[in-house]
Amino acid sequence: MEHIWRPNSKLEMALSRAAVCLAVASVFLQALPTALSQQASPITLNQHPKEIKPTITKSLTITCALVDYYIKTLTSLAIFRNSVEIASVTVYSGPKGFVDKDTMTVAGNISAIASGGEAGYLSVTWQDPSESQTGNFSCEGNGLSGSDHAVSYSTSLAVVMTAPNLSDVVDFIHQLDIIDRKYKETINAQAQTIKDLQNQVAQLSSKDTVKDLQNQITQLTTDLAKKNSTLQTSISGLEKRVSTLEIWIARSTEFQALSEPYNSHIYMLSRKGVATNIDSGNDSAQNVCNSAGGYLAEIDSMAELNFASTFTRKYTAAGSTGYVWVGTKFYPSDGKWRHMTSGAEIGIPDLGPSACQWDCDGAGSDKCLSIENNNAFEDDVCFGSGRYFLCEIEH
Repeated sequence: MEHIWRPNSKLEMALSRAAVCLAVASVFLQALPTALSQQASPITLNQHPKEIKPTITKSLTITCALVDYYIKTLTSLAIFRNSVEIASVTVYSGPKGFVDKDTMTVAGNISAIASGGEAGYLSVTWQDPSESQTGNFSCEGNGLSGSDHAVSYSTSLAVVMTAPNLSDVVDFIHQLDIIDRKYKETINAQAQTIKDLQNQVAQLSSKDTVKDLQNQITQLTTDLAKKNSTLQTSISGLEKRVSTLEIWIARSTEFQALSEPYNSHIYMLSRKGVATNIDSGNDSAQNVCNSAGGYLAEIDSMAELNFASTFTRKYTAAGSTGYVWVGTKFYPSDGKWRHMTSGAEIGIPDLGPSACQWDCDGAGSDKCLSIENNNAFEDDVCFGSGRYFLCEIEH
């Protein structure tokens, strides 16, 4: 007869139940890491607008937010760009920015987190963003959990710049038309107000009332002149931007990148390296720049050299020294460095002790200048060597 085991004591029944509980706990513990790994991060990092286009995008905002469902007390939020901290807000200090202090504004608040239910946030905003504001952004939030353990969460976001297309230019012109129409409506309304006041002056005999109305007319006339001047300046600036974009789009096969304005000038980087002489011949770098309405870039200060080098290094091949031809040449006849287009003399040592990578003495035959990735000049024989070249256009 088959023997069937049955618990015959309270001790055996308790041991049996304990074995079942241990089995259930084992299954739970095996599933716990997977569940925790699937737990959503409470950190969000967003950019507005979603696309950045040179000249067209008016502002860029990066916002980091933390929702209070994993953290009991938030102590700090920080935003990083390319691993460099650019802004933060803590329980001890308000929102602060550490870079781009002339162009970046910072906002944020984390005091509401401790009371529960609300989100702490930190945001940074740039007007007229450029390539300098692109890169890999990340946000880090630190605080205490419900069990008073230190916790930290983070997330990241890649911000890139997209070249504008013809549709963007059309939309830009449409917005310009809207602004122009609104200004004109305002000017027409004020002109009608002035006309109505003038009619009232003609009908009144009280000297004090007439004087008061005349003062109002004078003030309105002054305001109208200022607004009209502002309108003309705005339209002129927008027309220049549209013209620049049209040039770039029309010459996109020759130029790979367009810079932000610098001292009323813009710079365009060639798509191909020049293989012939720099300043002579139909296919020379100077001739290509001339046909685009500009000339080989003429660098006149260390600030302009830093701006041009920072712009070009984003597009030179990884690992290369990034030489890019500019429009300055050494003339053995008088032993001077001069710009090819304006003929102006440039004293390279006067720009600063680090303005030249080597000696830039122009020794030997004709020498031309190029700029490097390390914000310095380098002189070489005026022959293409396959290097890119930089054109400058008045903006």
